[in-house]
Amino acid sequence: MVGTEVVLFTDMVRSTEIRAKQGDVVADEIRRAHDAIVEHAVGEHGGRVVKGLGDGALAAFLATSDAVASSGRHPA
Repeated sequence: MVGTEVVLFTDMVRSTEIRAKQGDVVADEIRRAHDAIVEHAVGEHGGRVVKGLGDGALAAFLATSDAVASSGRHPA
């Protein structure tokens, strides 16, 4: 093993409900906004988004503290 990476998963709460109530266009806009927020927060803390997961993401970091710091970067 060369090194250790810390894995962080994100998930949009109620994404199925939003899609059902608001429709595909609005749900896709919200998902794109989520993806941009995640990409920025992860990159800002030295991580990388490994894979988009539809309504979530898989990110990797070299340090646990960076993963934790990035997870606190979201709008209320």
